[in-house]
Amino acid sequence: MNRPQVFVLFTIDCETAGRGSPLGPADWDVSGRVIDAFTTTVLDGGYLPTVLATPEAAEAHSPLLQDVPSGGGEVGLLIHPATLRDTRHRGFLGGLPPTAQAEAVRIAVDRYAGHLGRRPLTARSTQFSANDDTFAVLADAGFRQSSISSPGRVIAKHHARWEGAVRAPHFASATNRLEAGHLPVLEIPVTTDASQRRDGVSPELRIETGTVPEWQAPLIRAQLARQVDDRERHLVLVFVTTTRSPFHDRSDRVRRTLEALTGFLDELEAEFEMVPTTPGQLHRSIAGFA
Repeated sequence: MNRPQVFVLFTIDCETAGRGSPLGPADWDVSGRVIDAFTTTVLDGGYLPTVLATPEAAEAHSPLLQDVPSGGGEVGLLIHPATLRDTRHRGFLGGLPPTAQAEAVRIAVDRYAGHLGRRPLTARSTQFSANDDTFAVLADAGFRQSSISSPGRVIAKHHARWEGAVRAPHFASATNRLEAGHLPVLEIPVTTDASQRRDGVSPELRIETGTVPEWQAPLIRAQLARQVDDRERHLVLVFVTTTRSPFHDRSDRVRRTLEALTGFLDELEAEFEMVPTTPGQLHRSIAGFA
């Protein structure tokens, strides 16, 4: 009997470091050590890292990020207008009208490309912020993949309203962020339990939230069962974290959780075929099924 394939993505948001960015790590040294530890641990576990970096992070970590694809990983753009230098736009992406979003994205893309030597094809916005214009803006900017939706999440101050969002990978809509459409951008939602919500956030596969036995394993099993029951064409697990998590500290719980996660996924191989992937690779895989 053939085991169903499960596409597994490990993603990390690399915010701008320092006092000017409350969502980022304390400084660039810590940021670099976290990225290196995360990518190494994921690769050692047999999976592929996806690093989503602000233009400032791309500048600070250019050699490190340029090396990620050599191991099979992927580097994309993390969009946070408030931390873009020399721009008049503030706040989160979903709080901007389409012309302002387009300008912020253009600035971010140009700076990212200037530091890493290529344009990004995958995007995420800080705090999963988006509105009904966002995916069209990303498509116009040349993006091919995104991972912006966190189904079930509703946090007004972040302009992150994902109640009722499609939970499977889908081509985005130009007019409705919650629905599938016909844009050339493959939206890959974070894996969540959208049936419940606490403090505006549905349980998600966030590595720092809890240990494998207490949090990750029950959520993984429940969401794989739901995807099978819903007869989703592609079973997918999308893990998220940020550079505020001390993966460089081998004694820290979050580092031990990441190491244990890859081991737990290996245990599921009796039931499923785990397929390490990145957003770009998943897009190509799905296109191959079409």
